[in-house]
Amino acid sequence: MLTDHLQREATDYEACNLLLQCFYLTERYELREQLAVTLMAQRTANDCFVNNRFLFRLLGADGRKFLENIVDSERSNPLKRLNYEVATETPRRWGNNGGPTLKSKLMFQDCRFGSIEKRKKVQSIFLDCGDGDVYSLHTPLMTLGEN
Repeated sequence: MLTDHLQREATDYEACNLLLQCFYLTERYELREQLAVTLMAQRTANDCFVNNRFLFRLLGADGRKFLENIVDSERSNPLKRLNYEVATETPRRWGNNGGPTLKSKLMFQDCRFGSIEKRKKVQSIFLDCGDGDVYSLHTPLMTLGEN
């Protein structure tokens, strides 16, 4: 469904990140890294693609080699730094005899662009009181979900 949606709305970066998360959860590391690189080229306002690509490279086939060659600038972002510290912690608290895996300890970043107020469509309510007066309300009386 995400792929179908993205064929029609290629600039829906939140959906792109959800597709990346699907690749992350199904361990399709090469596909997701290619998509992350493509999205990073769009220079979006959110670091989620950079941070999530870090995870893809870390969990990919050359993950150990990638960790050995990381420079300090690669860890400048707080989420990258956290994931790096989890991957290199000593003693390791993952991967031991049926314990948690490295992937289960890492943090995948969600994608949210802009404030919710900017994304909301204005919804108006018109009230007809029966006496010929019609009142309109442009601010919500109640909201559900994120605020």
